[in-house]
Amino acid sequence: MVKKKYELLPNDTIEVSGVVLHRIKALKDFGKVKQGDLGGYVQSELNLSQEGESWVFDNAKVYDNAQVSEDAQISGTAQIHGNAQVFGWSVVSCNAKIYDNVIICRGAKVYGNVKVFGNAVIRGNAELFDYVKVYGNALVTGSSSISDYAEIFGNACVNGSVKIKHHTKVYGNSSILECAIVHGYAKIYGNAEISGSAEVYDSAEVYGYARVFGKALVHNKAKIHGYAHVYDNAQVFENGEVYGYARVFGDSLVFHNGVVFGYAQVLGHGVVCWDSRIGKNERIVGEVTYESKKV
Repeated sequence: MVKKKYELLPNDTIEVSGVVLHRIKALKDFGKVKQGDLGGYVQSELNLSQEGESWVFDNAKVYDNAQVSEDAQISGTAQIHGNAQVFGWSVVSCNAKIYDNVIICRGAKVYGNVKVFGNAVIRGNAELFDYVKVYGNALVTGSSSISDYAEIFGNACVNGSVKIKHHTKVYGNSSILECAIVHGYAKIYGNAEISGSAEVYDSAEVYGYARVFGKALVHNKAKIHGYAHVYDNAQVFENGEVYGYARVFGDSLVFHNGVVFGYAQVLGHGVVCWDSRIGKNERIVGEVTYESKKV
């Protein structure tokens, strides 16, 4: 029989939400832990595996049906409860709160004042910190970095080397993939997808089935929606709007209330601005600035 790696101290307890938790004490050396070291608090041995190098440090707490196993490390004043699971070589620290049916695995790092709840899954080398919230059925994976006050929820998927920060909201069935960056007060929702090295920021919104990819930039209250695509080195900004089945690509620009809709295409070095509206099957190509009156 394998020797237990820790014991519960019967006379060192605290109460959290009506549940009595016991401080743990290491019974042998493993990982960074030495025999005799005191750890954090658990409700029972069901909360922390007796195998592997998993450990609860400091004043961290694990209770209810939550489980910490394999080589996971919980520290600071972090709380893991509900039916949450933390395993692999994942780290949860500082004042992070993980609860409901959340899974944190495969080396993910969660710290700061982050809250992860609902059925969310955080895995891979993903990193969440500051005041981030991830909930619903959201998935954050890859080497993604989520920080500040960003919120990821609904059925949203974040995967790759993505960076999401500030007050960004990503929700619905939207996806942020590859090396995309989303920040400021941007909102990505519906079935929208941001990928490649695209960047969406300020108060821009991308929604519906729209896609922004390549090295495209969308910012300054721009809106991309419907089934529109913005890609290559194109930029949409300053209240520019692209929707319908429109395509904006190449090195083109849409700004100053310019609107591209229908099946219109803006490519090359095309420019649509100053309240212009390009629709139907129109094409703006090359060194053209389209500043006509509204259609």
